[in-house]
Order: sequence, then structure tokens, then C-alpha cells
Amino acid sequence: MKSKDKLNSIAYALNGILFLMGGIMLIDDGKLIFATIQLLASILNIMMVLKIRKKGKIEKLNHIILAMNIVVCISVAVDYILANKSYIQFVWIFAALLSLVALILQMKRKKTLPN
Repeated sequence: MKSKDKLNSIAYALNGILFLMGGIMLIDDGKLIFATIQLLASILNIMMVLKIRKKGKIEKLNHIILAMNIVVCISVAVDYILANKSYIQFVWIFAALLSLVALILQMKRKKTLPN
């Protein structure tokens, strides 16, 4: 496995574990919609780790995961806004914007978006 693939596997595995833990905590808090979003993102990230190891086609799954990560970041930001937290929601919005830029750049590179 190439070092880039190893780094990607670590990133997807870490996201999968963090989203799983976050989803479980949200279930305990009774926030089922937010929990469902995070648990779905966890499953997709773990699927990506398995796809990288199998050297299968991962471009479409990667796009789906980036889109799901955007949704997770926005849902976490909304949760913080509803909890009247100060400033932390802006970090999550920034993370969502970075993921959006990454998604657009990847799609343009693979010519799945018009110029």
C-alpha cells in the first residue's frame, strides 16, 4: 500500500471512529436526527477504508463521503447553535466549507463537473 493510501486509510478510519462515537453520544442525548447523520457518515468512512485496501474504484464513494462530511459538519454546527454555544459552530462551518472546496476540486479534476 502506498504511503498516500495509508494516510487516507488513517484519515477515513479516524473519521469513522469519531463519527461513531459522536453518533452514540447523540443517541444518549436524544438527538436522533443528528445521531443518524453521524452514524451514516461513520459507516461510509469505514467502507472507504475497506475499499482502499481492495484497490477498488473509490472515486464515487470518496465524493459521497466528502458530501456526507459536509452534512455532518453542518449538523454539528446547527447543534452547537441550538445549544447557544459561542464560536465553536464557526469552526464546524469552516470545516464544511473546506470539505465543499475539496469536493468541487476533486470533481473538476475528474471532469464530473462542468468548467
